Amino acid sequence: MSLISTHYKLFLFTALTFIVGLSACDEGDLDVASGFVRSSTYTALIDTVSINLSSIKADSVQTSGRDAGLVGYYNNPLIGGQKTTCYFAINIPESFSWDKEKQIIDSISLLVKPNGYSIGDTTSLMSFRVHQLNELIDKDNSAYLYNTSHFSYEEEPLGRRDVLLWPGEQKSIAITLDKQFASDIIDFVLENKSVSTYSTLFKEEFKGFVLETDTTITKAMIGLNTASDTCKLRLYSHIINREKENYTMDFSLQTSTYQFTQIEENNTKEPWNKLTNGTIKLSETETNSECLIQNGNGYCIRIDFPFLNNLLEIKQQGRIIKADLVLRPVMDYMKYADLPSTIYINEIDKINGIGDFLYNSSGEYLTPTLTKDILYNKNTYYSFDITNYLNDRLEETIVDTDQGLAISFTDDQAGTQLDYMVIGGQYHKNYKSQLNIYYYYYDIQ
Repeated sequence: MSLISTHYKLFLFTALTFIVGLSACDEGDLDVASGFVRSSTYTALIDTVSINLSSIKADSVQTSGRDAGLVGYYNNPLIGGQKTTCYFAINIPESFSWDKEKQIIDSISLLVKPNGYSIGDTTSLMSFRVHQLNELIDKDNSAYLYNTSHFSYEEEPLGRRDVLLWPGEQKSIAITLDKQFASDIIDFVLENKSVSTYSTLFKEEFKGFVLETDTTITKAMIGLNTASDTCKLRLYSHIINREKENYTMDFSLQTSTYQFTQIEENNTKEPWNKLTNGTIKLSETETNSECLIQNGNGYCIRIDFPFLNNLLEIKQQGRIIKADLVLRPVMDYMKYADLPSTIYINEIDKINGIGDFLYNSSGEYLTPTLTKDILYNKNTYYSFDITNYLNDRLEETIVDTDQGLAISFTDDQAGTQLDYMVIGGQYHKNYKSQLNIYYYYYDIQ
C-alpha cells in the first residue's frame, strides 16, 4: 500500500488540520498561509514512517596512541561482563649507575596514574595484578594496537595490590613487584650495556608488563593516564656510608605507541553474543527494542529507512520541509547526569561500513538537540534535523534502502571509556524512537 494514498491524505488533512496547523505555527518556520481554507497548500506531519533500529559492533577499536588506558571489570546490565587489561612495553634506561659493591636493592614498583574516569562500583576493592609478558608487543605491520590485540604473559603475577579508590581519584598507585625482578634488570644491564646490540637484547629480555584485575573481587573499571612520565618502573635502593643514602631510579614505559588496552567480554548475554563480526546487525526485535551505543568497545546503533522509496510520492506532490529523527534513551539504565551532551550521526553502508558525518548548513558536524523530561522521566530525547539528508536521498536515481545512518559517541571515547547509552527502538513501550516528517502538499486536484 502507498504510504500516502488518497484516502490517507483525506483523513490526515481533515483530522490533523488544526493540530498540525497549530504545531506548524508554533515552530515558527512552517506556516505557509494564513489558513487552510483559502490556501491550496497544506502543511502535514507524518509520524508513522517506519524506521528500523539495530545494534552493530565493530571488528576492532584502536586503543593505542590515545594517552589513556583502562583496567578493571564491569558487569554491564545489558550485555554482561567486560574486562579491560593494560599492556606496557619498557624503555631502556637512558642513564644507569650502580655500585655493585655497596648499593642494596630495597624494592621495585610499577607506578600508574588514574585519570579520574571510572564506571561501576568504586566502593569495592580493586585487586590489581602485574604480570610479565612472554612475547614482544608487535603491531604486525599496523600503525596501531586494538581492543582485540593480545600477547601471552606469565600466569604468576610479579606483584599485586588491593586498593580502595575514591571516585575521581588521580593519585598514583604503586604496585610493589618481586625484588628478584629488580636484581635481574640490574645484572642484565651491568653485563650487557657495553654490547653493540644492547638495545635489542634488553627488549627481548624484558618485554613488558600486563596490568589486570582479579575479576572475582573487582567490580569497577578505571581510566589510566598513560601520557609520557605518568607510568613507570621505579627502583628503590640505598648505600650505607657514614649515613644511609637513599636512591631512586626510574624506567619509563613505551606509552605512546606500545601501550594499549585489551577489552574482553565475558559471559556475554544472549542475544548480544550474536555480534561476532562487524557486518552483523542485531535487530531491535531481538533485544526488547533496546539498542546500544558504547564506542569504547565498538558498539553503535544503525538506523534504516525501509520505506524510503514510498516517500518519492511526496517529491511528486509536495516536498519535505523538515524531518526530525527523535531518539529516546531508555532511562531505566541511566541518570540524567550520565546523558552525553551530544551524540554523532554518520552515513553507513550495507555491510556496516561507517562513512561521512552528516553536516549542518554551516558545514559543521550535525549534532542533536537534547530535551530532558526531568519531571515525568518519559519524554527525554535527542532530536536530529535530517531534512537535508532525506531530501538528498530522494534525489537518487534509485533510492538504496540498504544505506542508513549510524549513531555513536565521539571517537575520543573509543578504547578509553566504556560509558554506554541504551536507545529505545520504534517498538519500545516507554521510550519509542521515531521519524517525524513535515511536508508541504500542493493541492493539484
